[in-house]
Amino acid sequence: MVRFLLLLPALLLWQCTAPSEQPRISGPNYAGEPIYTGGDRYALTQGTIDLGSKLFNDPRLSIDSSISCASCHKAEAYFSDPGKAKSAGLNGHPTERNASALNNLAWHPYFFAEGGVRTLELSTFVPINNRHEFGRELHDVVVSLNGDLEYKHAFEQAFSQSDITDALFVTAIGHYMASLTNYNSPYDRFLSGDSSALTQHEIDGLDLFNIHCIACHDGAQLSTFEIASNNLPTDADYGRMKITNNPKDSGAFKIPSLRGIALTYPYMHDGSYATLDTVLAAYNSVRQLDLSQRELDQLKAFLNTLH
Repeated sequence: MVRFLLLLPALLLWQCTAPSEQPRISGPNYAGEPIYTGGDRYALTQGTIDLGSKLFNDPRLSIDSSISCASCHKAEAYFSDPGKAKSAGLNGHPTERNASALNNLAWHPYFFAEGGVRTLELSTFVPINNRHEFGRELHDVVVSLNGDLEYKHAFEQAFSQSDITDALFVTAIGHYMASLTNYNSPYDRFLSGDSSALTQHEIDGLDLFNIHCIACHDGAQLSTFEIASNNLPTDADYGRMKITNNPKDSGAFKIPSLRGIALTYPYMHDGSYATLDTVLAAYNSVRQLDLSQRELDQLKAFLNTLH
């Protein structure tokens, strides 16, 4: 009894401090609460995030051990694949679309260009099952992981379960992708009250952005996340129609976030626009914005503050 009483203060202190030590997906007040906080089935912990990172960077998940998730989603470029219109998959075969940036996904309501995947966990199935990307069935990947003592130990440490399951696998990667948050740009500092974070030239660009771009790129994530067509000439692609079979959805895609936009070139679902200058010129022409070169330069300067 005396021994228990001596331990009681330490136990009470642990109970008070342990929850705050768990990672929490969050951003500044202007970002609002994330939609995804780790899912309801398994708690998000630093262990599950670290395990997801290991899986995300492991090329052994592909059928020939040649590519990993990180091959097409590079950390230094907001987890996009800069310079490549369409990333290379197995045997160098080009994938179907330009690799999307992965930052702040916990605030996204759905995923992929057609908006057809509702959760981060389910998004893992797509590249693994794609014959030009990982070229495998998800369960085959899990079976192989169960034969790896290092991964068996890592999953047991993260989830307290001895057997690796499909659900644990997609949860780990989902937790890692949800943890990829970035609110450190000059624009973020400006939103947080630092009026010196942007130059007057960039503020003039922000004013133009609020006039001409905010209808589609509103809010902290700089996207309304609607499915729409921008009417710019690009490679033929059915877009949302692949899911709905509705001809009205042909060429319609999820409006992308513009965070880190200067680092995530080339642009559009097919990577057909190499630079921000070509994108802005195309919008200026197709949307008949009638912006001068100086105004286009100001708008570009603002976009360069988003990373």
